[in-house]
Amino acid sequence: MYFTGKRESPSSNLPTSIIPGAIQTNVFRGGNAEHQYNYGRATDSLVVGDWNGDGNDTLGVCRGNTYHLKNTTTGGWADIVMTYGKSTDQVVIGDWDNNGTDTLGVYRP
Repeated sequence: MYFTGKRESPSSNLPTSIIPGAIQTNVFRGGNAEHQYNYGRATDSLVVGDWNGDGNDTLGVCRGNTYHLKNTTTGGWADIVMTYGKSTDQVVIGDWDNNGTDTLGVYRP
């Protein structure tokens, strides 16, 4: 599974690969990952967004309908933990009010 987003600086998009329990980033050079850290559980779903409005996308995980969001690309405890929607919802992420901060929304088909 691969995701891209703004990392380290607003103009830097780094591909991110997810291995159960581990996150790896690379700057489009190929080869081994330059950074790896552990965050979440192997069964979590990944979400990506700029949760604090600093211009950098960071990762979070979804466990059922509880979201554990980080404001840095490091392991450790979540900076934001919130319960939102139902566990069967599909999450959508965006800056819905144009304030520079991404927030969660849900889609119920």
